[in-house]
Amino acid sequence: MGGMGNVFLAGIESSLVLEMTQEALGLGGGVVTALARGGEGALPDAEQRNLVYVPWNARSPVSAKSVVTGALTVCGELDEVFFVFSAAPGGREFHEMSCADIEGAVDGGMKGFPFLAREIFTVFRRQGRGALTFVLSGGAAEGLSPLQAAASGAFRSFAAALFAQYKNEPFVMYGHEAFGEERAFSRFLMGASSKTEKSARKWVKFSGKPGLFSFGRNK
Repeated sequence: MGGMGNVFLAGIESSLVLEMTQEALGLGGGVVTALARGGEGALPDAEQRNLVYVPWNARSPVSAKSVVTGALTVCGELDEVFFVFSAAPGGREFHEMSCADIEGAVDGGMKGFPFLAREIFTVFRRQGRGALTFVLSGGAAEGLSPLQAAASGAFRSFAAALFAQYKNEPFVMYGHEAFGEERAFSRFLMGASSKTEKSARKWVKFSGKPGLFSFGRNK
C-alpha cells in the first residue's frame, strides 16, 4: 500500500482505532491519532517514526480546533482523515446511570465529531482537496446500551446528511461500516479500494471478503 499521504485519525480509544493506526503507519506518510478517553488496552509505541498521539476532549470545540491545528503542525497538510466510532455492547442499565454519566456520554458521543468536522472542512477548503471517511463498527450489534445506540445512530445520520449537503466541494467523503474483522477492515480502509467513485458520499458495508465485491451498499 502507498500513496495515501498524511493520515489523521480521530475516535474514542478502541481496538479499531489502534489497528487503523498501525495500518496507516505502513503507508509511509505522517500519522496523527487523536484519542478521546476510552481505556481499551495499551497504545502502540508512540515513539514509532511518523506517529503522534494527541489527546482529544470530544466535548470541547476548543479541543477540536487545537487537535486539528496540532495535526497540521506535524503533517503540514491533511490528505486523509478518518472519524472512527466503535459501538460497544454492555454497560450499566440506563436507569442506573447518573445525570452526569448521561451528559458525559451524550457530549462525548454526539458533539465531538461535528466539532471536528467543522475544523476539517475549513482545512480541506483551504487546501483545495482532501478525503474524510466516516468509519462505524458495531453500530447494529445486539446488546448496545441506549446511549451507545443513540450515539451510533447520530454518527451515521450526521455523515449521511453531510454526504447529501456537500456534493460540489474540493474534498470527498466516504462512509464504511463493518462488524468484527478489525484487521481486515483496517487494511481495506487504508487501501485504494475503499476510495472508489461508486462508494463516495454514501454508507457502504464491508463484508470482509476479498476482491471486487468487498463492500456492499447499505440500505
